[in-house]
Order: sequence, then structure tokens, then C-alpha cells
Amino acid sequence: MPYLQEKLSVAQLKAHLLINGDFLHLTRSHELSMSAFCFDVVCASSQAKTKVSVLDTGIIMFEPMSNNSSKDIVLSSAVHGNETAPIEICNALIKKIVLGALHLEHRTLFLFGNPPSINIGKRFVEENLNRLFSGGIL
Repeated sequence: MPYLQEKLSVAQLKAHLLINGDFLHLTRSHELSMSAFCFDVVCASSQAKTKVSVLDTGIIMFEPMSNNSSKDIVLSSAVHGNETAPIEICNALIKKIVLGALHLEHRTLFLFGNPPSINIGKRFVEENLNRLFSGGIL
């Protein structure tokens, strides 16, 4: 059974994320596209503000507003939809940041790389993404 696809407005997307922090659900229910939006969150323990930017389906970025760190972190998961542990770990971290339970020091980008394959619970939909690289020197 396919994952129910929704077409939520930016206000509805933002409200959903602020209430439960479940970015994976938003990604799965908007597997092909999602409107971009942003908002700020405050960490409960440190009172530090973080800017949250949803850039598209499966792409969410966090930028601490009080820290001028030069480090950038990228956490990518879901290149293969049947490798669920990294997806679940990333979603748990996203929830904690959005809900103010985790203090963030560095800019962090989370990527859920292949939402359609997550939704069908298979490695890939049409083509194994690992086979798209030639192995040549870039």
C-alpha cells in the first residue's frame, strides 16, 4: 500500500513540524516535492536559537544563530529505502532539535535521499543509485 501523499500548505507543514518534529513523515507524505519554509527554535536547556530551513522534500538544515562555527555537518540517509536504521536515527535527531531537546553547535544538513524507495520499503524504485557512478576520477 503506497504511503498517503498530501499537499499541505507551508503553514500546515510548519505547524506539523513544530508540533511533533516528524520530518520523516512530511518527507514520506510529500515524496516528490515540498514547499520550502523556515522558522526558529529555541533549545530548552541552553536557550540557544537555531534557524530551521526545510529546503525541499527530504532536505532540512539547522543553523545555530548564536555560534559562528566554521564547521558544516552533512548527515545523509535513505539512498536505499530498505536501509532504515540511519533514516530512523536521523529522524530522531531532527525531532530533538526541532522540539528544543538538543543543543546544536554547528550547521547541520540532513538529507533523506530517496523518499520513493522509503515509501515502498525497497532498496530502489527503478535503478540502484550505487550503480550510477562510473568509478572514474572526477
